[in-house]
Amino acid sequence: MEQVPPSAMLKSVVLRRELGEQINQKITAVTCGEVSATTHRLGQVLSTVLELPFLEAPHNLSHSMHLRDNGKITEIVVRSLTDMRDLGPRLGISKLIWSV
Repeated sequence: MEQVPPSAMLKSVVLRRELGEQINQKITAVTCGEVSATTHRLGQVLSTVLELPFLEAPHNLSHSMHLRDNGKITEIVVRSLTDMRDLGPRLGISKLIWSV
């Protein structure tokens, strides 16, 4: 195994059962909306590591690993793109460390 940057400092973790979802769907892509350059870069890394396409504007997908940020925290969440619901888990990242 090889460590791939970045390392992430987690701020919060919300599990699927805490969101009340019991749906097991296959994630077919890594997606993001309008995000910072750092979050965009994280999406590209996740896409490479997970061997999933990285899409900024999701096309006809049902579920994705979605990245979003608000300037303070970056979130990675499994999301239903058909009805725009968070399915979980949701990871809140407070800091990314790019140099290992």
